[in-house]
Amino acid sequence: MKFEFKFFKHCSLAFAFGSIAVQVSIAQIEFTEHTIDDDFDGAGCVYAIDVDGDGDIDVLGASMYGSGIRWWENDGNQNFREHIIEGDYNQGEAVFAIDLDSDDDIDVLAAAFGPQRTDWWENDGDENFTQHTLDNNLQGPTDVFAIDLDSDGDVDVLGAADIAGVISWWENDGDANFTHHTVGNLRSAYSVYATDLDGDGDVDVLGASISVNDGSISWWENRGNGNFTEHYADEEYNCAVSVYAIDVNGDNSVDVLGTSSIDEENNLVGKRWR
Repeated sequence: MKFEFKFFKHCSLAFAFGSIAVQVSIAQIEFTEHTIDDDFDGAGCVYAIDVDGDGDIDVLGASMYGSGIRWWENDGNQNFREHIIEGDYNQGEAVFAIDLDSDDDIDVLAAAFGPQRTDWWENDGDENFTQHTLDNNLQGPTDVFAIDLDSDGDVDVLGAADIAGVISWWENDGDANFTHHTVGNLRSAYSVYATDLDGDGDVDVLGASISVNDGSISWWENRGNGNFTEHYADEEYNCAVSVYAIDVNGDNSVDVLGTSSIDEENNLVGKRWR
């Protein structure tokens, strides 16, 4: 089975508010589809960032079926050249990229479900990547994200794990040595994101549970010193597969967005909480 990586220029946008689906067209803008790679088997996740520091946006991908972790170099005219970061990385559920070791280049993170691996690849500045294991004991990792969670000036890592049923974070000591901590338990944790949700100046954590009967969109208020208090955006949101947060309606507060794989009629659903 083959999957394609594509990008779209311009677009219309669909939201769901409560149970009413609203189709929003922004100034009649349309998107044009472009194929980046039509031979990336089992494409599971995509992320975009300037990997090589040349001022344009490159693309990263993780594969579920054996194509590994790759990035596509943008030549500045949206012509993309493939590079392999790790060819032997099966069941890749998530990929993310950020300067993890504070050396002014972009490093790469990924999570692999079956092998129970969360790894990062150190960029030497010339896009040669060295793999490091972040965690190989967490059961069923499904997502990875990175941000300065403890406000000490370096980038920490967050992860969701389905089988373990937990949202974790790995504290960076400033030299890219990581210590595992638990944010909170979340049955069938599938997606994780972090931002200052309550406007108090520190970074809070959001999680989505893919559980069929006990799914939810949860968030953990950062109390400082590695302590988190759990709250719910929606305590009854089954099969939640993704969570994100941004000020959607321009009222200077952060809203939460989530998607579920089913609703009561087995339809794909998106919601916003404010």
